[in-house]
Amino acid sequence: MKTKPQLIQQLMTIVSEKYSDRNARLADFGKILGYKVISTTNLTDIELTELIHCYTTGELPNPTIYAYFENENPQHRKVLSLAKQLGWRDVEKPTFASLHILGCWIKSYRCPVAGKTLKKMEPQEVSKVIFALEQMVIKKFKR
Repeated sequence: MKTKPQLIQQLMTIVSEKYSDRNARLADFGKILGYKVISTTNLTDIELTELIHCYTTGELPNPTIYAYFENENPQHRKVLSLAKQLGWRDVEKPTFASLHILGCWIKSYRCPVAGKTLKKMEPQEVSKVIFALEQMVIKKFKR
């Protein structure tokens, strides 16, 4: 298993010929990951590995796997409800939460339990996710 600095170094080696400008490189990372990337040091090991895989194979990462849920689990249903309240809705089916957007958020450093899929989280970890999403909803409607 490689350490985070080793993953960053490997990624920079791969993209060094393509990008000479740091901002362009970070913008491209953001397009691939689905959110604005401020620094590579903020990325998780999983995100770095996904970027390396993307640049070496040309395949885009699939963030929806992070948001797969169990419909019988009330905590998972609450997460989906909060995602809909935030406006994270599926383009094709607006009555459903967008698993792509939710998955991007779950795997990002913004999520309090970053790097774990929703299904693999323990109940107390899902509670942290719910709290963070509730705070985001409060902030959104406070404006």
